[in-house]
Amino acid sequence: MNKLVEFHLFELKQNLTLSKFFTIAVLIALIFIMHVLSLAENNELWTAISMRLYYIPILYAVIFLGFITSTGVGIIAAIAHLFTMFSSNHHVHTVMLEHLVETPFLIVLGLTAGFLRDFLLFEKNKKNEIVDLFGKYVSPQVVNDIINKKIKTEGEEKEVTILFCDIKNFTKLAERLNPTDLILLLNKFFIEMVEIILRNDGFLDKFIGDAMMVVFGIPEAKSKDRELTVKVAVEMLKRLKQLNDENYFGNEILEITIGIHSGKVVAGNVGSAERKEYTIIGDNVNLASRIQSLNKYYDSCLLITDSVYQGIKEQEFKHREIDSVRVNGKVLACVIFEVYSHLTEAEIKNKEENLTFFMNGLIDYKRGNFEQAKVFFDKAYIQNPKDFLCKLYLERIENLIGREVKNWDGIYNFKSK
Repeated sequence: MNKLVEFHLFELKQNLTLSKFFTIAVLIALIFIMHVLSLAENNELWTAISMRLYYIPILYAVIFLGFITSTGVGIIAAIAHLFTMFSSNHHVHTVMLEHLVETPFLIVLGLTAGFLRDFLLFEKNKKNEIVDLFGKYVSPQVVNDIINKKIKTEGEEKEVTILFCDIKNFTKLAERLNPTDLILLLNKFFIEMVEIILRNDGFLDKFIGDAMMVVFGIPEAKSKDRELTVKVAVEMLKRLKQLNDENYFGNEILEITIGIHSGKVVAGNVGSAERKEYTIIGDNVNLASRIQSLNKYYDSCLLITDSVYQGIKEQEFKHREIDSVRVNGKVLACVIFEVYSHLTEAEIKNKEENLTFFMNGLIDYKRGNFEQAKVFFDKAYIQNPKDFLCKLYLERIENLIGREVKNWDGIYNFKSK
């Protein structure tokens, strides 16, 4: 209700023009004169007509000036009506019940019609604001849900799942292509990826150069947001492979890396009076971005955190745990998993050839049993020499064996972003 009152005052300031008030003043004056003359002549027909003409300035105020002004004009019209009726020498004959009822009706007309006009305009503006905020970032169905359910946009804490997507080796690509071709390529890429996101009711928060930030869980959370986010990521990777196979980007082959994290954030409108955007802020946004960047270190395409893993069905995705990490600037650690459901059946089979040895090696590594972990990772590496993670852990273990490691917790601490 406070917002509606503020809207009434805002409308009054916006529409406060001398020409409109002059028009109302002239209308009331002319009607008043006509009303007085009709009473003086004791002409019941013209009295009835002039009395109803007071509706005109009230309706004019309703249409052009809103609730506050229309209420005021209604009161002025009622006073003018009463004055003319009771100041006339013929008021004994002319004042009837219907004329008396007309007086409060003028006030009620100005008040209710003006309020209704401002309320409908207020609701329309709210809907337009929502469409402006969300129309380009979510599917039309989600926009309708936001409007119908009156979802808050002022700022509130929400549990969301955040997806960051980035094009690999984009700097080299940008150096090689001219600006026009680069923008064309980016647009073709974004069109395909955004279609997948919006079709699955994701919220496209922003483009960051060649990267995208996507959120599931705003403006309204759903029970399977985490699972849906991973499905969308897998679909994006599959679709990109298909586009590359079709030479969709000409001579260029695009590859992306994706990081997904779930947690609490603050969601709401951020910006100035001239420009606002609905977005999310918080440590978990930063962590999701860091997880995406770790793909380069682990030679992977899709990484998710344990907070996301807890919300998915294990059998739905091909995955493996790969590390426990603490990113730079963070106190709490998280477990990360590689999801590789986007690979072909042959690639998945090849990747899983050494899965048992790899997982046993990871368990011993976390326990600090480095000698035994090395045995397992050696076997895993022999089974699949293309598995970069085996090589990575063997290098780590080589640096750990023979050293006194205090307070070992199996967590790898990243010193840089």
